[in-house]
Amino acid sequence: MKFFDLILPIDDTANLIIELKEPLNCIDCCYRTDIVFLQANKKLLLSNEPILYAMRSLRDLLKKALTNKLYLHKSITDDIGYLFNEYHYLENKSNFILETSSDETSYWVGYKHHLWEAEQNNSRSATWIYSNDHKDMIFEITPCYPYMYCEPEEEPNYIPYHEWIKTYKPYFVTTISQETAQQWIIQAELIINTIEDNVRRWEMENDNKNI
Repeated sequence: MKFFDLILPIDDTANLIIELKEPLNCIDCCYRTDIVFLQANKKLLLSNEPILYAMRSLRDLLKKALTNKLYLHKSITDDIGYLFNEYHYLENKSNFILETSSDETSYWVGYKHHLWEAEQNNSRSATWIYSNDHKDMIFEITPCYPYMYCEPEEEPNYIPYHEWIKTYKPYFVTTISQETAQQWIIQAELIINTIEDNVRRWEMENDNKNI
C-alpha cells in the first residue's frame, strides 16, 4: 500500500485499492490510475481508465442497485461473465438479447451491469454489479478470454477458446451490503467532486492569469 492509495473495503478479506501516485487535490479529469482487487496474495487489475470516469461508473451502478433498478435480464440464466465471453466469441448471437441506446447503438443487455474492464500480463478481467432474484447486490470479477484479438502463431501460450471456456469460473463473487454500497458511493463522490473542483480551480487560475 502506498501513501496516497484509497481503500474501498469489500469484506474482512478483500479490498479495492485505488492506486494514486499523488494527492487527490492534484489530480485532473484525465488522470489515469490502476484500481486493483486485493485479497491475501491475489491481486487483479480491474481498471486503468481515467479515475473520474471509473468513479462515475461505480457511483451510478451502485445507485441503480440501491433503488432496485439493476436486476439481471431474464435471458441471463448463466454466470454473466461466462455469457460475456460467449457473446464476444460466438458468431451466432441469436440467443442474446440486444437493446438500442439513444445513439442507435445496439448492445447486449448484460452490459447494463458492466463496471470496468482491464488487461495486464496476458490476463483480462471484467467487473460487474447487479441485483439477483433475492434482491442482493452482487459484486463480481470475471476472467475474459485473453487471446480474442491475437493470432495463435504470435502467442506462445495460446489456448483455443473452446478449451479455455471449459475451465471458466469467476475470480470473485460476493454480496455487497447496503452499508458497503453507501460507503463506496460516498468515497466515489468525494473523488469525483474533488477532481471537478480541481478543474474549476485551475481554469479560474488560468483565466486570472490572462486578465
